[in-house]
Amino acid sequence: WLLFCWIAENIEYELNCKSNAAETVFRSRKGVCRGFASLYHECCTLLGIECNEISGYVRQSYLKSVEELKRWPHAWNSIVLD
Repeated sequence: WLLFCWIAENIEYELNCKSNAAETVFRSRKGVCRGFASLYHECCTLLGIECNEISGYVRQSYLKSVEELKRWPHAWNSIVLD
């Protein structure tokens, strides 16, 4: 939880961010969802927490077709605790 909070408070969402590498996001303090997920994954790995990066799409309520959905890629993490 503390790692999530630190990233949320210290990394700025930058729509035009060019690199999603964890180190770049950490040093620049800027990224998009893929960069946030990469940084979280790297930190979990260093802490010995099992973590996976998940890729998919964000569904907006106004989207109607699958083709429209594919225009909104997103990234998440899942972790294993206990």
